[in-house]
Amino acid sequence: MWMCRGAARGLMLSLSTSTYLWGVFVPSLCASAEPPPTTVFSPCSISAMALAQTQVTVELRDNGISPAFLRVSAETPVYLRVVNQGGQPHNLVIPDFYIFTNNLNPHESIDVSFTPDKAGVFPFYSDTGGKPEPGLRGFLHVSKG
Repeated sequence: MWMCRGAARGLMLSLSTSTYLWGVFVPSLCASAEPPPTTVFSPCSISAMALAQTQVTVELRDNGISPAFLRVSAETPVYLRVVNQGGQPHNLVIPDFYIFTNNLNPHESIDVSFTPDKAGVFPFYSDTGGKPEPGLRGFLHVSKG
């Protein structure tokens, strides 16, 4: 099970002047990390992993989504601020929880909140144009509350 313990627990890091993630996964401080069993991550594809407790900023870029892996608990509210930091329109889709944002132009943002009602690993992505965009995907891991 993916879990960050010890020094990184409850750590708050600023990734940019307006981006704050609670419980940020810091590989050098954690003893072990295990991604979802059917997912292959490479060090080049993971920009951040976060534990969503209050609010997480999700950045959509032309070449990826950051963080690409979110860990939350079932029956606990999740608050996402979705910001398009790319040069093209992007959106955020989490189909298993019926989250479908509007297309966001560069530098636009939207707030999304939902309460996951089931545990598992669920994909999220940008599908501007009607199909998932290459490289713009991630995974939401929902653990039992």
